[in-house]
Amino acid sequence: MAGLRHGDDEGPGGAARPVRHVLVATDFSEGATVALRRAFGIAGRHGAGVTVVHVVPRGLADELAEAADRELRRLVRDAPVPADTALVTGAVGSVIASEVERHQADLVVVGAHGAHWLRGAFLGSTAELVVEVSPVPVLLVKGGDTPEHSTVLSAVDASSRSFRAAQLGLALTRGTRYALAHAVTILGENLLRLNGADDHAIDELRGGQLAPARAEVERLAEDLTPAPSEILVEPGRPEEVISRLAARRGADLVVVGVEQGAKLRRALIGSVSRHAMRGAPCDVLVVPVD
Repeated sequence: MAGLRHGDDEGPGGAARPVRHVLVATDFSEGATVALRRAFGIAGRHGAGVTVVHVVPRGLADELAEAADRELRRLVRDAPVPADTALVTGAVGSVIASEVERHQADLVVVGAHGAHWLRGAFLGSTAELVVEVSPVPVLLVKGGDTPEHSTVLSAVDASSRSFRAAQLGLALTRGTRYALAHAVTILGENLLRLNGADDHAIDELRGGQLAPARAEVERLAEDLTPAPSEILVEPGRPEEVISRLAARRGADLVVVGVEQGAKLRRALIGSVSRHAMRGAPCDVLVVPVD
Protein backbone atom coordinates (compact mmCIF):
# COMPACT_ATOMS: atom_id res chain seq x y z
CA MET A 1 0.00 0.00 0.00
CA ALA A 2 1.32 3.40 -0.93
CA GLY A 3 1.73 6.69 0.80
CA LEU A 4 1.42 7.10 4.55
CA ARG A 5 1.15 3.41 5.28
CA HIS A 6 4.03 2.07 7.31
CA GLY A 7 6.11 -0.72 5.85
CA ASP A 8 7.59 -1.75 2.54
CA ASP A 9 6.46 1.32 0.62
CA GLU A 10 8.68 3.71 2.52
CA GLY A 11 11.01 5.94 0.57
CA PRO A 12 14.72 6.61 1.07
CA GLY A 13 15.78 7.08 4.67
CA GLY A 14 12.52 5.62 5.97
CA ALA A 15 10.46 8.59 4.79
CA ALA A 16 6.94 7.72 3.71
CA ARG A 17 5.90 8.42 0.14
CA PRO A 18 3.30 11.06 -0.70
CA VAL A 19 -0.44 10.57 -0.39
CA ARG A 20 -2.02 9.11 -3.53
CA HIS A 21 -5.65 8.65 -2.56
CA VAL A 22 -7.74 10.25 0.19
CA LEU A 23 -10.95 8.80 1.61
CA VAL A 24 -13.31 11.33 3.22
CA ALA A 25 -16.03 10.06 5.54
CA THR A 26 -18.99 12.45 5.58
CA ASP A 27 -22.24 12.67 7.50
CA PHE A 28 -23.12 15.95 5.72
CA SER A 29 -22.57 17.97 8.89
CA GLU A 30 -20.79 21.32 9.01
CA GLY A 31 -17.70 19.61 10.42
CA ALA A 32 -17.72 17.14 7.54
CA THR A 33 -17.88 20.01 5.05
CA VAL A 34 -14.74 21.56 6.55
CA ALA A 35 -13.06 18.15 6.47
CA LEU A 36 -13.88 17.78 2.77
CA ARG A 37 -12.27 21.13 1.98
CA ARG A 38 -9.19 20.06 3.92
CA ALA A 39 -9.08 16.78 1.98
CA PHE A 40 -9.31 18.57 -1.37
CA GLY A 41 -6.40 20.78 -0.35
CA ILE A 42 -4.22 17.84 0.67
CA ALA A 43 -5.10 15.91 -2.48
CA GLY A 44 -4.27 18.91 -4.63
CA ARG A 45 -0.82 19.32 -3.09
CA HIS A 46 -0.03 15.63 -3.48
CA GLY A 47 -1.63 15.06 -6.88
CA ALA A 48 -4.01 12.58 -5.26
CA GLY A 49 -7.58 11.53 -5.91
CA VAL A 50 -10.46 11.72 -3.43
CA THR A 51 -13.35 9.41 -2.64
CA VAL A 52 -16.18 10.82 -0.52
CA VAL A 53 -18.03 8.06 1.32
CA HIS A 54 -21.30 8.17 3.24
CA VAL A 55 -22.47 5.20 5.27
CA VAL A 56 -26.20 4.49 5.15
CA PRO A 57 -27.57 2.60 8.17
CA ARG A 58 -29.41 -0.58 7.32
CA GLY A 59 -33.16 -0.07 7.07
CA LEU A 60 -32.95 3.57 5.99
CA ALA A 61 -35.81 4.54 3.70
CA ASP A 62 -34.98 4.38 0.00
CA GLU A 63 -35.86 8.03 -0.55
CA LEU A 64 -33.37 9.10 2.14
CA ALA A 65 -30.66 6.99 0.54
CA GLU A 66 -31.45 8.66 -2.78
CA ALA A 67 -31.15 12.07 -1.12
CA ALA A 68 -27.77 11.07 0.32
CA ASP A 69 -26.59 10.01 -3.13
CA ARG A 70 -27.65 13.35 -4.62
CA GLU A 71 -25.81 15.23 -1.88
CA LEU A 72 -22.66 13.18 -2.43
CA ARG A 73 -22.71 13.99 -6.12
CA ARG A 74 -23.22 17.67 -5.34
CA LEU A 75 -20.20 17.68 -3.03
CA VAL A 76 -17.84 16.50 -5.78
CA ARG A 77 -19.47 18.24 -8.75
CA ASP A 78 -16.96 21.11 -8.77
CA ALA A 79 -14.13 19.35 -6.96
CA PRO A 80 -10.68 20.83 -7.69
CA VAL A 81 -9.18 17.32 -7.85
CA PRO A 82 -10.29 13.97 -9.34
CA ALA A 83 -13.09 12.83 -7.04
CA ASP A 84 -15.74 10.14 -6.87
CA THR A 85 -18.30 9.01 -4.32
CA ALA A 86 -19.35 5.88 -2.48
CA LEU A 87 -22.73 5.33 -0.85
CA VAL A 88 -22.51 2.16 1.21
CA THR A 89 -24.99 0.44 3.51
CA GLY A 90 -23.72 -1.06 6.74
CA ALA A 91 -21.94 -0.29 10.00
CA VAL A 92 -19.59 2.70 9.95
CA GLY A 93 -16.53 0.85 11.22
CA SER A 94 -16.61 -2.11 8.86
CA VAL A 95 -17.58 0.06 5.88
CA ILE A 96 -14.70 2.51 6.35
CA ALA A 97 -12.18 -0.30 6.76
CA SER A 98 -13.38 -2.04 3.60
CA GLU A 99 -13.55 1.21 1.60
CA VAL A 100 -9.95 2.03 2.55
CA GLU A 101 -8.86 -1.28 1.07
CA ARG A 102 -11.15 -1.07 -1.96
CA HIS A 103 -9.88 2.38 -2.96
CA GLN A 104 -6.30 1.74 -1.80
CA ALA A 105 -6.55 4.90 0.29
CA ASP A 106 -3.49 6.27 2.06
CA LEU A 107 -5.33 8.70 4.31
CA VAL A 108 -8.80 9.03 5.84
CA VAL A 109 -10.16 12.49 6.62
CA VAL A 110 -13.11 13.02 8.95
CA GLY A 111 -14.63 15.93 10.85
CA ALA A 112 -13.98 15.68 14.58
CA HIS A 113 -17.15 17.59 15.51
CA GLY A 114 -15.64 20.08 17.93
CA ALA A 115 -12.59 20.46 20.12
CA HIS A 116 -13.73 18.01 22.80
CA TRP A 117 -15.17 15.20 20.71
CA LEU A 118 -13.37 12.46 22.65
CA ARG A 119 -14.14 13.59 26.18
CA GLY A 120 -17.05 11.18 26.52
CA ALA A 121 -17.24 7.47 25.85
CA PHE A 122 -14.91 6.22 23.13
CA LEU A 123 -17.68 4.71 21.04
CA GLY A 124 -20.40 6.78 19.47
CA SER A 125 -19.36 9.31 16.86
CA THR A 126 -18.28 8.77 13.29
CA ALA A 127 -14.83 10.17 14.04
CA GLU A 128 -14.25 7.79 16.94
CA LEU A 129 -15.29 4.74 14.95
CA VAL A 130 -13.08 5.73 12.03
CA VAL A 131 -10.04 6.12 14.29
CA GLU A 132 -10.72 2.74 15.83
CA VAL A 133 -10.87 0.73 12.60
CA SER A 134 -8.75 2.54 10.02
CA PRO A 135 -5.58 0.71 8.93
CA VAL A 136 -4.17 4.00 7.58
CA PRO A 137 -3.65 7.43 9.16
CA VAL A 138 -6.76 9.43 10.03
CA LEU A 139 -6.83 13.22 9.91
CA LEU A 140 -9.32 14.54 12.46
CA VAL A 141 -10.39 18.00 11.32
CA LYS A 142 -11.48 20.14 14.24
CA GLY A 143 -12.55 23.21 12.31
CA GLY A 144 -11.21 26.32 10.65
CA ASP A 145 -10.22 26.84 7.05
CA THR A 146 -6.49 26.26 7.31
CA PRO A 147 -5.43 26.07 3.64
CA GLU A 148 -2.30 24.12 4.51
CA HIS A 149 -0.80 22.79 7.72
CA SER A 150 2.26 24.93 8.39
CA THR A 151 2.88 24.62 12.13
CA VAL A 152 3.15 20.97 13.11
CA LEU A 153 3.65 19.49 16.56
CA SER A 154 4.46 15.77 16.79
CA ALA A 155 3.62 14.34 20.20
CA VAL A 156 6.05 11.60 21.21
CA ASP A 157 6.71 9.45 24.22
CA ALA A 158 9.82 7.37 24.89
CA SER A 159 8.81 4.61 22.46
CA SER A 160 10.20 4.09 18.99
CA ARG A 161 6.59 3.61 17.85
CA SER A 162 5.75 7.26 18.43
CA PHE A 163 8.79 8.33 16.41
CA ARG A 164 7.76 6.10 13.52
CA ALA A 165 4.40 7.85 13.62
CA ALA A 166 6.14 11.22 13.49
CA GLN A 167 8.12 10.09 10.45
CA LEU A 168 5.04 8.84 8.65
CA GLY A 169 3.19 12.02 9.49
CA LEU A 170 5.82 14.04 7.64
CA ALA A 171 4.47 12.68 4.35
CA LEU A 172 1.32 14.73 4.85
CA THR A 173 3.19 17.96 5.56
CA ARG A 174 6.27 17.55 3.40
CA GLY A 175 8.55 20.55 3.47
CA THR A 176 6.97 21.88 6.67
CA ARG A 177 9.08 22.58 9.74
CA TYR A 178 7.90 20.64 12.76
CA ALA A 179 8.65 20.33 16.45
CA LEU A 180 8.66 17.28 18.70
CA ALA A 181 6.78 17.56 21.99
CA HIS A 182 7.38 15.27 24.95
CA ALA A 183 5.70 15.50 28.35
CA VAL A 184 7.36 14.24 31.53
CA THR A 185 5.33 13.47 34.62
CA ILE A 186 7.72 14.40 37.43
CA LEU A 187 7.88 11.60 39.98
CA GLY A 188 7.88 12.79 43.57
CA GLU A 189 6.92 16.40 42.86
CA ASN A 190 3.58 16.23 44.62
CA LEU A 191 5.18 14.64 47.67
CA LEU A 192 7.81 17.36 47.84
CA ARG A 193 5.16 20.04 47.64
CA LEU A 194 3.14 18.39 50.40
CA ASN A 195 6.26 18.51 52.56
CA GLY A 196 6.77 22.22 51.95
CA ALA A 197 9.66 22.06 49.48
CA ASP A 198 10.66 25.41 47.99
CA ASP A 199 10.85 26.26 44.28
CA HIS A 200 14.58 25.54 44.16
CA ALA A 201 14.05 21.97 45.35
CA ILE A 202 11.24 21.48 42.84
CA ASP A 203 13.42 22.83 40.02
CA GLU A 204 16.23 20.46 40.98
CA LEU A 205 13.86 17.50 40.99
CA ARG A 206 12.46 18.46 37.60
CA GLY A 207 15.90 19.03 36.12
CA GLY A 208 17.06 15.61 37.23
CA GLN A 209 14.20 13.96 35.33
CA LEU A 210 13.88 16.29 32.35
CA ALA A 211 17.54 16.02 31.32
CA PRO A 212 17.58 12.23 30.71
CA ALA A 213 14.16 12.43 29.08
CA ARG A 214 15.44 15.05 26.64
CA ALA A 215 18.54 12.98 25.93
CA GLU A 216 16.39 9.97 25.05
CA VAL A 217 14.10 12.01 22.79
CA GLU A 218 17.13 13.51 21.04
CA ARG A 219 18.59 10.04 20.54
CA LEU A 220 15.40 8.68 18.99
CA ALA A 221 15.00 11.82 16.87
CA GLU A 222 18.33 11.20 15.14
CA ASP A 223 16.61 8.82 12.72
CA LEU A 224 13.93 11.31 11.63
CA THR A 225 14.19 12.77 8.13
CA PRO A 226 14.07 15.73 7.99
CA ALA A 227 15.21 16.53 11.50
CA PRO A 228 12.79 18.43 13.75
CA SER A 229 13.28 22.17 13.96
CA GLU A 230 12.89 21.99 17.73
CA ILE A 231 12.55 19.45 20.54
CA LEU A 232 10.28 20.51 23.39
CA VAL A 233 10.43 18.59 26.67
CA GLU A 234 8.26 19.96 29.45
CA PRO A 235 7.03 18.75 32.84
CA GLY A 236 3.38 17.94 33.31
CA ARG A 237 0.56 15.64 32.32
CA PRO A 238 0.58 14.79 28.60
CA GLU A 239 -2.93 16.10 27.96
CA GLU A 240 -1.99 19.44 29.50
CA VAL A 241 1.47 19.76 27.97
CA ILE A 242 0.47 18.89 24.40
CA SER A 243 -2.58 21.14 24.50
CA ARG A 244 -0.57 23.99 26.03
CA LEU A 245 2.28 23.72 23.53
CA ALA A 246 -0.09 23.48 20.57
CA ALA A 247 -1.93 26.61 21.69
CA ARG A 248 1.24 28.51 22.61
CA ARG A 249 2.85 27.85 19.23
CA GLY A 250 -0.30 28.27 17.18
CA ALA A 251 -0.05 24.71 15.86
CA ASP A 252 -2.54 23.79 13.17
CA LEU A 253 -1.71 20.07 13.29
CA VAL A 254 -0.74 17.64 16.05
CA VAL A 255 0.61 14.23 15.00
CA VAL A 256 0.21 11.22 17.31
CA GLY A 257 0.76 7.49 16.94
CA VAL A 258 -1.49 4.66 18.04
CA GLU A 259 -0.91 0.95 18.22
CA GLN A 260 -2.34 -0.78 15.18
CA GLY A 261 -4.75 -3.67 15.57
CA ALA A 262 -7.92 -4.80 17.26
CA LYS A 263 -6.86 -3.55 20.70
CA LEU A 264 -6.66 0.08 19.63
CA ARG A 265 -9.10 1.31 22.25
CA ARG A 266 -7.08 -0.29 25.01
CA ALA A 267 -3.87 1.16 23.54
CA LEU A 268 -5.36 4.65 23.58
CA ILE A 269 -6.28 4.55 27.25
CA GLY A 270 -3.61 6.33 29.28
CA SER A 271 -1.40 7.00 26.26
CA VAL A 272 -0.07 10.26 24.86
CA SER A 273 -2.18 9.54 21.77
CA ARG A 274 -5.47 9.68 23.58
CA HIS A 275 -4.42 12.72 25.58
CA ALA A 276 -3.43 14.61 22.45
CA MET A 277 -6.67 13.76 20.69
CA ARG A 278 -8.62 15.00 23.68
CA GLY A 279 -6.84 18.25 24.29
CA ALA A 280 -5.33 19.49 21.04
CA PRO A 281 -7.00 22.72 19.87
CA CYS A 282 -6.27 21.96 16.21
CA ASP A 283 -6.40 19.16 13.64
CA VAL A 284 -4.95 15.83 14.78
CA LEU A 285 -3.30 13.24 12.55
CA VAL A 286 -3.62 9.78 14.12
CA VAL A 287 -1.05 7.38 12.67
CA PRO A 288 -1.36 3.62 13.29
CA VAL A 289 2.00 1.91 13.65
CA ASP A 290 3.12 -1.63 14.47
